[in-house]
Amino acid sequence: MALENTVKKKKKRKKKKNTLLNWIFLVILVAGVGAISWYSYNQTQKETKWKLADYQGTESTYMGDLQLSILAAATLQPFEVVQVRPEASGKIEELYIEIGDWVEEGQPMALLDQEDLYNQLEAARVDLSRSQANYDLVSRGYTPRELQGYEAQIDSAQLALNEAREDLNYVKELHESGFASDEELDTAEYTVEQAELNLRQAQDALDVLLDGSTSEEIRSASASVQISRLNVQNAENSLGDATIFCPMSGVVLERFVTEGSVIVSSLASFSGGDPVCSIGDLSSMKAYAYVDENDIGMVEIGQVCELDVDAYRGEIFEGLVLKIHPQAVSQGGVTVFTVEVEVPNDEERLMAGMSCEVEIITEKFDEVLLVPDPAVVMRDDRHWVFVVDEDDRIEAREIEVGETNYEYTEVISGLEEDEQVIVRGVPRDLLDEVLEDEESNGGGGLRIEVN
Repeated sequence: MALENTVKKKKKRKKKKNTLLNWIFLVILVAGVGAISWYSYNQTQKETKWKLADYQGTESTYMGDLQLSILAAATLQPFEVVQVRPEASGKIEELYIEIGDWVEEGQPMALLDQEDLYNQLEAARVDLSRSQANYDLVSRGYTPRELQGYEAQIDSAQLALNEAREDLNYVKELHESGFASDEELDTAEYTVEQAELNLRQAQDALDVLLDGSTSEEIRSASASVQISRLNVQNAENSLGDATIFCPMSGVVLERFVTEGSVIVSSLASFSGGDPVCSIGDLSSMKAYAYVDENDIGMVEIGQVCELDVDAYRGEIFEGLVLKIHPQAVSQGGVTVFTVEVEVPNDEERLMAGMSCEVEIITEKFDEVLLVPDPAVVMRDDRHWVFVVDEDDRIEAREIEVGETNYEYTEVISGLEEDEQVIVRGVPRDLLDEVLEDEESNGGGGLRIEVN
């Protein structure tokens, strides 16, 4: 009986042990199935997450030329501009030009009133005649006939003076009675003064004739002749300068005068005289570009430029860097340097004062592998892109980059031509998973790819 009880207890304990093992196995089985399900779910979620979505966009990598450039605002002006200033003073009698006219070099542009200029020329010629006569007198002796002539001049001058004095007394009486104007009185007094001067000159000439001439007097008389001749020449030049000619071929940009305007000669004024008009050669233009001081060190004479002119949006004009101004200027509180760019304008579509944007090409790399700049993600000095295969699966791939113009970036390694990269809706947050997986694998440069 005791043996039977002992056997029963052993069977009971064995059955209890088997039940516990069954429960343990069941728990392990359930846990294993759960883990497998959870892993499968995560993989499904991850694979779904790393599939290209509708909102994302891609572009292809390609082989092409990479241009590095500097952008600067600019204003267009004619390559050469001339302000036409007269060499004679006077009133403009006729004007032959209008703004916008095409003019040829040597073409008449305006005509000054010539009456005063003719009078000045005649006065200069009379003065030359007197100077020449005086020189002839002092440079040689005299004959009795010459003496009679000088004495006759004195008599004539004295008679003219007497008549002038009588006329002056008569005009004074009329003036006191109110029958003569102030102008008439001034004229009578001036006539007397001139008559007195002529008499003194005639007497002096006779004295010189009678006394003979020294070498100094002869030199002085000769100098007076030379001065008088120069005055005649200047008066003739002024008369010729009454017609203002065009100094160069071009377009009339501005006109500063009208018919009837009185202008001052450029030779008679410290300010350079009054301009008649400005003429510009529009066959070639200059773009005055204002380059930031941080970029000016990359600009060199002869560099190719591309101009986007506001008036011709979408059309590019080409030019060359012609000059770099050494003096900085301030624009809106920013320090800039002026860069002159020569722009051909054969069709003369570009006009003075037009605004444009100048792109100065500072460097160019031919036939390099390029990736759109928006596709590149940078983390801790490392560069990544998200590559999409033909099944729309995404791969995070590290690349080595070279130069960039912030529109396209040069790829040195990590990509090949015609690969698709995400440029819109770039999944930057997924890069965190790549870096976490890489770190969990010992930093061995793991590249995560969803298959």
